[in-house]
Amino acid sequence: MSLRKLIVTSGTLVALAFVASQAQAEIVLRAETSEFCEVEVSVGADAPNAPVQKFGDLTLPWEHIFDADKICFRHSVEDDCDAFVDWQCCESSGGKETLCVID
Repeated sequence: MSLRKLIVTSGTLVALAFVASQAQAEIVLRAETSEFCEVEVSVGADAPNAPVQKFGDLTLPWEHIFDADKICFRHSVEDDCDAFVDWQCCESSGGKETLCVID
């Protein structure tokens, strides 16, 4: 293998390793026992002040995977589908899959 080819190959491997280390972790949001109408999720560093995704008509157990370092979520109150509990946030645990359970 020529020196130039070796340098290019080594540089490519270093670049791929850097990109992999910068990848966001997965956060799994799960609801197993609660009864509610809707879940709202805000994703990203600005959560819960980032845009909101709404999930309704959930069949328990329910889960959704987010490719993010941080999510914030809230769910409707059991007796009132138009009222929501306070926001709760989860942050990834350093490149590993993180589980957040909706109480």
